[in-house]
Amino acid sequence: MLQTIFIILLLLINVPFLLAQSLNFIPEGKFFFNYELNQSSSNSIYNSARSEDSILESKLSKEGLNSNAVSGDIEYESLNHLFQLQYGLGDSYNLAFLVPYLSKKRSSSLEDKQGGNQSFLDNYQSASASGIGDYEIQIIKRLNYTDEHDFQMGLGYNHNNAAFNYDKNDKLALGSGTSEFFWFLKWTIFSIDSNLKTDLRYKEIYTIFNKVIDENGDTSALKRKNSRVTSLFVSSHPDDQYYGAGIEAVDQAATNIGGSNLSDGYVHYSYKLFYGLGNLVELESGPVETPWEGELFYQSVFYGLNANKTTTLGIGATFYF
Repeated sequence: MLQTIFIILLLLINVPFLLAQSLNFIPEGKFFFNYELNQSSSNSIYNSARSEDSILESKLSKEGLNSNAVSGDIEYESLNHLFQLQYGLGDSYNLAFLVPYLSKKRSSSLEDKQGGNQSFLDNYQSASASGIGDYEIQIIKRLNYTDEHDFQMGLGYNHNNAAFNYDKNDKLALGSGTSEFFWFLKWTIFSIDSNLKTDLRYKEIYTIFNKVIDENGDTSALKRKNSRVTSLFVSSHPDDQYYGAGIEAVDQAATNIGGSNLSDGYVHYSYKLFYGLGNLVELESGPVETPWEGELFYQSVFYGLNANKTTTLGIGATFYF
């Protein structure tokens, strides 16, 4: 359904196309390096559609506890550094390598008001974790490129590199807990009449069954169904700057460990606003010694099911060489 809505939106744009300027695919023998820093926070959750509760209220309800049993607040924060290096293997292929460094924190100020709820307080005590997250490798194929559009497909592998920490109350997950294969499509359209660029993306993620070891040394099977991400972004590119907005939908499957559902699956929709500048427009006139681009963005979840209402602020920079 969501994909159909996106296609209709594309048709409604109805502008003449001239050039698909897409420097996320680079020529043979060239590199680009991208760095992104983002910070996000959340203290409420969408239980269904736009029905919003505090994270504490949601956790109490799921565990069958009275809403007055525990007072206080639970808030999640993260500070993430994302690094991407991409190389042009040929006219039609690129290779990309992505590594995140993550810092996550749960701030908890809980008080047992009725007694007998210490286990709940222990489960949601203040916690933190930081380190390198799961890294991924992508191979990207340019399927079709004309003066009207750029259509790409990619295959990727997400390596289970970081701790999942599912059984440690004082730690937070830095990785997905399992390795994953995924494929994705990218379609970019550019209109010279309005300087309008449209990006449509779809990603499907397949989990590789994995085994996790808890702090007691016991081994359990980890399973997760397919997850997917769909997004649509529209931006205007006058001269050496650009600005735009878009929406992203994430359908994240729940995790099952040893036959027990962790109830961590969710669906959410977010909007994103962004502004960028750089010297890429100069490439239309001739060679540029160091092409670069910088971006500032804001993203916020506005609709979801079992999804944290997360807001994110980030900056990024890309250099081509």
